[in-house]
Amino acid sequence: MKSTDKKIMKKVFVAAAAGLMFIGVACNRTVTPEAPKTAEDSLSMAWGVFDGSQWMQNLKISAQQKRPIDSMAFFKGYEEGLNDTTRFSYLVGAITGVQRRMSIKNDTIDYAKFLASFRAALFSDSTNVLMTPEDALSYIRANEEKKQERELRAQYGKNIDAGKEFIAKYCKEHSDCKKTNSGLIYRVIAEGTGDAMPKDGQVVKVKYVGTTIDGKEFDKNEDGAEFGLGQVIPGWTEMLKLMKKGQKVECVIPQELAYGSRSVYLIEPFSTLVFTVELLDFKDAE
Repeated sequence: MKSTDKKIMKKVFVAAAAGLMFIGVACNRTVTPEAPKTAEDSLSMAWGVFDGSQWMQNLKISAQQKRPIDSMAFFKGYEEGLNDTTRFSYLVGAITGVQRRMSIKNDTIDYAKFLASFRAALFSDSTNVLMTPEDALSYIRANEEKKQERELRAQYGKNIDAGKEFIAKYCKEHSDCKKTNSGLIYRVIAEGTGDAMPKDGQVVKVKYVGTTIDGKEFDKNEDGAEFGLGQVIPGWTEMLKLMKKGQKVECVIPQELAYGSRSVYLIEPFSTLVFTVELLDFKDAE
């Protein structure tokens, strides 16, 4: 054996002793690794140390995240999976089931019904599969979106109330403001020319300043920004369709016509927004 190989094997042996301490503690027995004598011994030990060290860290992290894993039970399962090749399919199913349970533990799930549907889909039992995979995925996504919105409302719901209060105060202070059926509020600062107004599919050029209801500016363009009508938030699209060339307005856009539950730049979810908008020009898209 070359001297370099001996050095490498010595390092692996030392690392193995440290890594296998974890396994020894886990199984309530002392494991004393033997010094490797062949390249196969070294490779076996290297893989054991690498995998054991990685999982030692994973178990520590899991414990820190309040999801402790019993190290002894983990090792026994690992050992069984490594040695009993006849149970490969079963063990893959077991760990997949555990992973799924962890991923849906915060949802209200009837596990008996879940397993019945899982079995029907797994064995292509068309009689008992009551959803297509596409419909199932759509339902799961919609449910996740609703859950996320509920969580966001719990955290940022105050913005909805603040927006409503601001709109009521704004309308009271500005008798010349108008309100559309959707809830968009606006008042004309400077009149435009002509009778034509932008339509769907056209390109508009505008100057604008955007602020939150407490006056914080989050966006501004004084040179004139061009974009297709319909490529912006609903409140903007509706406002621009009501404007003439050269017209300048101040509009208050309720959260449901703005970004809703999304957080954008300095804008918190469910924020009502205020914009000063001047329509410089509009034309058909090329």
